[in-house]
Amino acid sequence: MKPTSKNKIIRLIFELPRALLIAVFWVLWILSHLMPRDKKLWLFDEWDGTRCADNARYLYLHASRVAGYHAIWLTHNRELVQELRAEGLRAYLAHSPQGLWYTLRAGVIIVESHVSVFFWLTGGIRIINLWHGLPIKKIVYDSAGTKVHNWVYHARGLRRLYHIFFAPQKVMLGDYILSQSRQWQKHFSTAFRVPLERVLVGNQPRNEGVLAADPLFLERERPLVEHLRSVRAKKKILTYLPTFRDGKANPLEDSGLNFAELDAWLGERNLHLLIKAHHEQLAGEEPYRNIEFLPVDIAAMLLLRETDVLVTDYSFIFVEFLVLDRPIIFYAFDLDRYTTTMREMYFNYDDITPGPKARTLESFKAEIERAISGTDTHQEARARVRKMVLNPKPEHAAEQMFRQIVSVL
Repeated sequence: MKPTSKNKIIRLIFELPRALLIAVFWVLWILSHLMPRDKKLWLFDEWDGTRCADNARYLYLHASRVAGYHAIWLTHNRELVQELRAEGLRAYLAHSPQGLWYTLRAGVIIVESHVSVFFWLTGGIRIINLWHGLPIKKIVYDSAGTKVHNWVYHARGLRRLYHIFFAPQKVMLGDYILSQSRQWQKHFSTAFRVPLERVLVGNQPRNEGVLAADPLFLERERPLVEHLRSVRAKKKILTYLPTFRDGKANPLEDSGLNFAELDAWLGERNLHLLIKAHHEQLAGEEPYRNIEFLPVDIAAMLLLRETDVLVTDYSFIFVEFLVLDRPIIFYAFDLDRYTTTMREMYFNYDDITPGPKARTLESFKAEIERAISGTDTHQEARARVRKMVLNPKPEHAAEQMFRQIVSVL
């Protein structure tokens, strides 16, 4: 017997107890359909269940103020529970007795990617997936065919059945999906494999974090907001928000940016650069005077409000920034590698990105010079793309989305 075959048998033996437990959980999931569910009891669950950010956060804060409805945040983060309760909000640990009870009773669960609470009690619940932006890169099932390593969406045959059995929460992604634009509606339909009529078209609730006169932020974020306002009173702020890279690629390490050199260059021009990495790719922190690495769990919308020039690459964060009509620089140093080995695009990259493209440190600095000098040649391009991706009244996005969800329950 070959060693590989022997190892497979040993693995199957060790998987047997887990498989028996999952089989019991499947019975529990089926039985949970019998539980009466309250359509006015909404659960909120974001990413891996440890943060409170993005669209789910802003809809949660809005729903918490709607009379007759009960908005509850479930998380695996004990400190987050305490923080939200200190704000007068309802929050529980997902696997606490209260968290499990509300999972069994709630009529709606709002997610950003997939259900990360105790999935086996969600039978009959309505899953609303707000996603976390309007993608220009292919996502979920649409990313199949690229070299992205994805253990669920690319699986076939018995391997596919294996993942459905052991991790159904990664497959049952939502009964309804949010798309901010009708032009993306068909892409969300194919990406999540849901009928077109189950793709809700409306502004993303997190738009309110950029536009609302009274921004919704948590108490622990107040010092940062005040700090940024103080900095912006003296300098122009640039914010660099690179997107996630599949595999081991890291945009901060691979970008070719010499941070020590860039720090001195920024100082000469009285500029301040904020850098916030994708939450799955942590940034290293160095003591620079004009470059500030921010915690990955800070809500990006709070940064955009105080940003004069946004720098990004393939992230759809620029869509939210469009509502402010300020300059955007696309630092696409690895565009060829990204589109050939990581993700394909839904649209031609140059057509959908309304701003100059920089590929090197020198061209990056040249584009910054143009942006801060007031030489803005991309206003028409921003207006064109803004018309494509934004619906009317984005400042009331959370209220609009709340009403849409109520209408489909």
